Amino acid sequence: MSVHVVWFRSDRFVQGHAPLARAAALSPVICLHVVNPGDAREAVEALDAQLVEVGGRLTLRQGSVVAALEELHERHRVAAVWAHHEDGDEEREAQVSTWTRQHGAAFKLLVRGAPERVLRVQVPSNVDHGVWRDVVVATRDTGGVVGEPGGVELGQQRKRVASGRLPVTP
Repeated sequence: MSVHVVWFRSDRFVQGHAPLARAAALSPVICLHVVNPGDAREAVEALDAQLVEVGGRLTLRQGSVVAALEELHERHRVAAVWAHHEDGDEEREAQVSTWTRQHGAAFKLLVRGAPERVLRVQVPSNVDHGVWRDVVVATRDTGGVVGEPGGVELGQQRKRVASGRLPVTP
């Protein structure tokens, strides 16, 4: 089964997210966020909670976005990658563009503009979403929290607390 990947970076919202709305209308969707140093755990958890409300989940990976796409492609055949354009992130956008061309996938990079409503997200049942494991120390310089995504299987991730927050594994 092929999937569309929606790549979340600094855009931490679901309603009005045009790439998500368009991808969800066409195919099962994997919502990807590649964890960076300085990512605020609360913001990532809030995005995951919003996705849960519409039937989705946030898939966390650490490292490069290309490595994350390669891993997802091996398991799911990525047909398209959707994202909002972000000023200052053109290098990673170019890397994703190259990766999609090499793998016969589309890269749909949209400029933020008119909002689109997200009604429902269909997620493939065999996606390893990853989770925050052992929340690491907040740095004094940035105040951010660095998390390390883990490899918890989907069935275990369904055992989420009622609040809809990302589980923390020991």
